[in-house]
Amino acid sequence: MKPWMIVATIVSLAAGRSLPLPQDSLLFYYTFNDSSVVDTLVKDFSGNGHNLIATKKPTLVADRLGNPQSAVSMDGTWYIAGGIDTALLNKMTAGDFTFGLMFQTTATSGTMTARMDIAGMGDPYNSGLYLSFNNNDIRIFLGNHGYYDSPTALNDGAWHFVAATRQSGNVTLYVDGAVATAGGAYTASLAPIEGTFVIGKHGIRKESYYTGLLDDIFFYNRALSATEILDANETFSGFGVTMIQASDTFTVAKPAFLWHAVPKTIAYAIEVDTSTQFTNPLVSVPSNDTAITIPRSLAAGTYYLRVGCNFDDRSSFVFATPTIFIVK
Repeated sequence: MKPWMIVATIVSLAAGRSLPLPQDSLLFYYTFNDSSVVDTLVKDFSGNGHNLIATKKPTLVADRLGNPQSAVSMDGTWYIAGGIDTALLNKMTAGDFTFGLMFQTTATSGTMTARMDIAGMGDPYNSGLYLSFNNNDIRIFLGNHGYYDSPTALNDGAWHFVAATRQSGNVTLYVDGAVATAGGAYTASLAPIEGTFVIGKHGIRKESYYTGLLDDIFFYNRALSATEILDANETFSGFGVTMIQASDTFTVAKPAFLWHAVPKTIAYAIEVDTSTQFTNPLVSVPSNDTAITIPRSLAAGTYYLRVGCNFDDRSSFVFATPTIFIVK
């Protein structure tokens, strides 16, 4: 028997979105793959045009799912900035927001200038919004000395998803999809903010550089719900779907597929297409079991199949990266 391991990527069966995040109020999203980084240009994948410029050509490496050239490696000597002017920064941070990213590091950080500023805007301690490593904990800085920390060190060499939200003045810090710190009320505006949006160092000064890997940096002008945060964590972090097939080549027009159950999944969906885009899939069907026979005849050729999982009765599916098969 041949096991195929495929991992999570895109959300939503019905909508067919190309973004692994909700699009409502998404201001910017940096994916750091080889199509969104061109020389020193870092493109905004949200479509809002908030592109950034790196001070050197970014080094792209494999992400946490093993996809090549899909995360950025930073060595503490350079940074990325631009794309968002001061007026927009001040508007962004006046009310509700969500600010999140993926990271991996083993570097040791201290306090003050010995910390590592991952990404944000302005001066973290005075008037700004920053996600930073402070004494190896993740800290969300809010202007005028407001901050909240994760309860444990996160420089353990594993990939982590962190997101901070503010809703009606209440700040919550999430780590790997779960609430890490419910910081309570912080209703003050973070404006005025100096400078622009910066990745990899202090927002104004040349200090507190970040060393490690980064991916999927995003910002919303609203607070994502706890369910949306959990969905994003599952999408970014990946889940395993192991296909059980004797071969990836079939001599029947309606091939059958079998896979191992995925924990917490209440329903599955199967899509088949002739490309990995799945814009208008040839087959798109639900399944309440871990097996399916393709319900329409497929002509001889090469096809792609992906499995979607619906976790805990949510309205959307998290799809796995497509796997290839052949019909003769």
